[in-house]
Amino acid sequence: MSELPRPFDVPEAPGNAPAANLGGHGLPEMRGKPSSDAPAIAMITESALPDETLVVTGENLDGAKLLIWTDGANDLRKVEPLRTFQNRMQTVVPAGLPPATMLV
Repeated sequence: MSELPRPFDVPEAPGNAPAANLGGHGLPEMRGKPSSDAPAIAMITESALPDETLVVTGENLDGAKLLIWTDGANDLRKVEPLRTFQNRMQTVVPAGLPPATMLV
């Protein structure tokens, strides 16, 4: 299995924003080779805002945990899912997160 690629879909910061805090700065490094039985996300709710339900579908999600990173806050949060199954999970986006680009 090959190395994990760097994310390519994090939008650039708007021209009038402090670039040090937006556009993927502070994005956690992901290194190494993923395990063949690691949880895999296929689809995720695109419009979940803080304090709303986030639905994830994929494989090997039963018992999986989430890390949510938000652009601008450089904040990585551990989030406990409400429920998990083999092919889906539900959680609530923490209320304190800014409504910004999130990586799950």
